[in-house]
Amino acid sequence: MTSFQLIIIGLISVTFVAVISQLLLSRKLFKELNYLKSLSSKEPLNNENLKDELTATLLLKMFAIRNAVQKQGTNIHVKVIENAPKEIGIDAQLLKKYFSNQNIAIINEYWQLFDDYLNNYWVAKNGKFKTVFSGVIEKKSGDVGELMRGSEQLVLKLDQLLEDFQKLNHS
Repeated sequence: MTSFQLIIIGLISVTFVAVISQLLLSRKLFKELNYLKSLSSKEPLNNENLKDELTATLLLKMFAIRNAVQKQGTNIHVKVIENAPKEIGIDAQLLKKYFSNQNIAIINEYWQLFDDYLNNYWVAKNGKFKTVFSGVIEKKSGDVGELMRGSEQLVLKLDQLLEDFQKLNHS
């Protein structure tokens, strides 16, 4: 086989893995959305319902972040990163009231990892998101290669934190 054919096979393999990952993520999001719909809006928000709502909100934001990072492993998607949640958006006291210290640690670590990722790869010296990266996407070289590899590594960490968070909240 020629090197061109090997590159094409490699790109097809990477694309296939990305599609499978997207399907799995979509399935998880669909389950969480169905769970949210199952909560009756007519019921008053008691402590258990509020915790369920907060959990679902956090999971949706966490999956949105994970999805945004995962997409960067195969190509550059600036808008997806720009539109990803940047803050937890839930008051620290409310988190403390409804979640264990272990849950809060997972939530904070998740957002800290994403914030570090943004600062390391995306935020330019002027404070705005970069839109141009040196290197070649197909070769994963230069800054674009570092971004792609960093994205792939971060997705693994985010997946583990998501799994830990879900275990603590659906047991």
